[in-house]
Amino acid sequence: MVVAAERFVAQHPNHAGRLAFLITSDEEASAHNGTVKVVEALMARNERLDYCLVGEPSSIEVVGDVVKNGRRGSLTCNLTIHGVQGMLPTHIWLTIRYIAQHLSLMN
Repeated sequence: MVVAAERFVAQHPNHAGRLAFLITSDEEASAHNGTVKVVEALMARNERLDYCLVGEPSSIEVVGDVVKNGRRGSLTCNLTIHGVQGMLPTHIWLTIRYIAQHLSLMN
């Protein structure tokens, strides 16, 4: 991302916008002090981003030696379903059918 930003600035030295990097170490854990804090600060200042590139760094031996595509188009949410629990293998199809019916309501 740093190299891409350097190349962009070199090719567009009079670009009117700003480039910024958010580097956080807790996105895979509690995620309380990274992106969440930045979004809260931006909202408090009524600052909007026109574009945002989210990097998903991975490493094998040194930082940044592997770059992988993230979960494009993913949705993370909490889902609570009220109903009868299906735990026995002979009744699992009831649970699957119930979940499928209620997931279709989300579309």
